[in-house]
Amino acid sequence: MGSGARFDCSAIGDTVNLAARLEGMTKDMGVPLIAGEATAAPLGLKGGLRLLGNANVRDRTMATQIFTRP
Repeated sequence: MGSGARFDCSAIGDTVNLAARLEGMTKDMGVPLIAGEATAAPLGLKGGLRLLGNANVRDRTMATQIFTRP
């Protein structure tokens, strides 16, 4: 975002919001990393990820599957 006089790079949107919420859940879940469905999909469980379960994430209507590394 910016103008001709000022330019500031920012990441915005639903994906960034979800990533911030998942990062905040790592402490509560006791894991160093949490990945959402979109990140885990290309890797799958064969990519070394372990399914943690479904999480209700604030500002989302449906539960999201979350994954971590073993």
